[in-house]
Amino acid sequence: MAGHDQENKADSSSSWSRFPLSNVKLKVEIFEGTGHFGMWQGEVLDYLFQQGLDIAIEEKKPANVDDKDWSTIYRLACGTIRSCLSRE
Repeated sequence: MAGHDQENKADSSSSWSRFPLSNVKLKVEIFEGTGHFGMWQGEVLDYLFQQGLDIAIEEKKPANVDDKDWSTIYRLACGTIRSCLSRE
């Protein structure tokens, strides 16, 4: 029932109701400009999907996501990507 209550809360507060996958933990190595960019990119995409943030990489905001949620999703996705990059 707890999961069902969680779904109802998400449905009532927003049209965006995808929950992150919490039972899988992915590790993405920091990209420093060396190594295989394609592999790193795939790992970052997997990590974004795990968090339910992969919709942020679409060209434009999906129609079923309100502006406030989109802003949050976008900022979280950007922060996730930045956390996987070297400062150099």
